Amino acid sequence: MDKNVWILKASPAVLEEVYKGKDMEFRDQVGHLVWTNKKDVPYVVFSGKCPHLGCGYKWRKVPKLGKEIFLCPCHLSIYEPSGKVLDGPAPRPLDTLPIRVDAGGNVEIIDMEFKAGTKAQTRIV
Repeated sequence: MDKNVWILKASPAVLEEVYKGKDMEFRDQVGHLVWTNKKDVPYVVFSGKCPHLGCGYKWRKVPKLGKEIFLCPCHLSIYEPSGKVLDGPAPRPLDTLPIRVDAGGNVEIIDMEFKAGTKAQTRIV
């Protein structure tokens, strides 16, 4: 099945906002460790589904604000490049996905999906 994702070559500030100074662990439904994203890898991958209701969202330049954002046009949730909610009904930040990056800089996304509409991130795939 094809899924949409957003991949960013992240600035140090975005990496700090996403990882908060520590590696990010991903676990299966029973709590076993599946993967760990390292905080110093310069890429961040977000699920292409808005955590509000699962709609597709877009990357937009906002000249008036002088910055770029993610925007869900269905219900107007707005996110920073780090995935943090700026405005709208979204109950949580964008869902970060586990990734592997090889020595050549190729990014492999490890498939995970999370339930929309919940405050807590609940893995469904």
